Amino acid sequence: MVQWLLQNTERMAKKKKEYKDLKVNQAPEPIPAKTQFKRARWKHFMRVFIFGVVLALIGLFIWTAYYTHVLLHQGFHPKEALALFLVLCVCAPVLPSVLMEADSVSIEPGAIVIKTLLFKYRESWEDIKSFANPIYLKFSILKGKKFVYLLNKRDLSDYDQLVATIEEKAVQLKQPEAPNSLDGPK
Repeated sequence: MVQWLLQNTERMAKKKKEYKDLKVNQAPEPIPAKTQFKRARWKHFMRVFIFGVVLALIGLFIWTAYYTHVLLHQGFHPKEALALFLVLCVCAPVLPSVLMEADSVSIEPGAIVIKTLLFKYRESWEDIKSFANPIYLKFSILKGKKFVYLLNKRDLSDYDQLVATIEEKAVQLKQPEAPNSLDGPK
């Protein structure tokens, strides 16, 4: 029994050394100083146009309801509130695309810069919490300290290179420690 334990201990120590050597020998490719991934401009302007139309419809609906019932008739009907609620429900699917979908992504050595339709965010690599690239969605989900971003697989240029770069940076920040079975359960 003792001999078996010594052999297993030596074997595990040898595997641990091989794992460390493998980690040291595999140097990752250097990331370019700055790389930019953009969506086609016509797709960007189509989303701007749709967002503008949605805002105009909501504004027009609110103005006509206000003008007819409050200014002319000095009253408000509950049906108007229901109609406004329904218009807002119809417009709600546009909002995630407007607020969270990336228009362009810039990779810098110390950070990732994501520009959406309305805002521009800069997240350092240490602030990136997770990155998910499910096959069944057309979006990848990048979760940062400030916000959640959607990266459209069909719209961003060189999407595969972007995913490889983000995953490489994430692996560099979260290097797993070599398994140590000699410590036993904690």
